[in-house]
Amino acid sequence: TIFNFVTILQPLSLIFFIIIIFYLNKSININTLILLHSISFLIYGLIFILFIIKNLKLKFIFPKKEFILKDIKIGLPIIIATLVVVLVEGGDRFIISFFLDFKKLGSYIPAYMIGSIILIIPKVLSIVIFPLIAQRVDEKKTKEAYNLIDRSYRIYLYLSIPFFFGSIPTSYYILKFFA
Repeated sequence: TIFNFVTILQPLSLIFFIIIIFYLNKSININTLILLHSISFLIYGLIFILFIIKNLKLKFIFPKKEFILKDIKIGLPIIIATLVVVLVEGGDRFIISFFLDFKKLGSYIPAYMIGSIILIIPKVLSIVIFPLIAQRVDEKKTKEAYNLIDRSYRIYLYLSIPFFFGSIPTSYYILKFFA
């Protein structure tokens, strides 16, 4: 089938490119190998894209201006909030490095990572619950919206309180293992 042919084409094209470059230059370095690998995957990807477009008869539809503005209005605050979270979570290490030596900073990073595991839960809950709450409020079902909020707080507390108290006796050994 065409899928099998294209799947075999990528490693064969890589080998073919390596032989050609080696024949022309009499040597190959790591940069050349990475470039040849990228070119072979680009060819592989383009053939697959053309195959998909041909078989699925995809048409490119450009959205109207109103939809783009609506998406920007909804998405821009989310992007900005995510950017701030990434800068705060990643940037604290650089600020702390001015005050601590590298050994203590090396202990801080695993401790922060282990401590931030529990923060995954409210992030997931906020992504899932907020649209549901907004939908309940729009449908004038405020009682259900309050129940969703209450359940999400309970889920977080049921998981975070044992995590907190469990991390007190085990944190020293975990940090010794990672640091």
